[in-house]
Order: sequence, then C-alpha cells, then structure tokens
Amino acid sequence: MKKGRCNPLTNLSELLHRTEITFPCFTYAFSSYINQARALSAKANETMPR
Repeated sequence: MKKGRCNPLTNLSELLHRTEITFPCFTYAFSSYINQARALSAKANETMPR
C-alpha cells in the first residue's frame, strides 16, 4: 500500500477526526467497490449462457 492513497481500512475514528479526509475517503472506497461489482457482473454475463 502506498502512503497518501486512501485506504478504506483506515481506522474510522482517525478518519472522523479529520473530516476533510473522511468524505473523499468514503467516496473513494464506495466508488471502487461499485466499480469492482460492475466488473464482476460484466464478467459473469460474458461467461454465463443466457
């Protein structure tokens, strides 16, 4: 893990004390989660027969 990047597993209380970081951090974690889910479902659609 590179330092300076947003790590979704960072201590929550630490994040909450730094409000300016909290929102972008959660947004980053959430959007990356959504992107992974989209990629997985797209892959599943390709491999699964309709």
